[in-house]
Amino acid sequence: MTSGAHTSISADAPGYLPAVCSAPTFAGSQVTLASIGLLSGDINDDAQIDAVDATTLGVSFGNTGPNLPADINLDGAVDIFDIILLSVNFGQGQQVWNCLSAQPLSQIIQ
Repeated sequence: MTSGAHTSISADAPGYLPAVCSAPTFAGSQVTLASIGLLSGDINDDAQIDAVDATTLGVSFGNTGPNLPADINLDGAVDIFDIILLSVNFGQGQQVWNCLSAQPLSQIIQ
């Protein structure tokens, strides 16, 4: 491992808050990352679930079809299920991801 070298790792999906991890860089090692559950509701992809997202969902409510940004659950309709997915995380911001809770394989296998 190089002293002070870090790698930024992110997990993201449309309509969800990104999760970011800054981890030491392991040269030549395989590392198992800890899992992360992304928080739903970030429709405009600004790393905040806020009134802008709620307004976008409200304006789109009732629309059907493919590729609707406010269709968080990707069922082809902006409906009550999307409102629920946004509302349970309203006010949340970017997640910090403790991605290295697992040990590198080089420390497990000796």
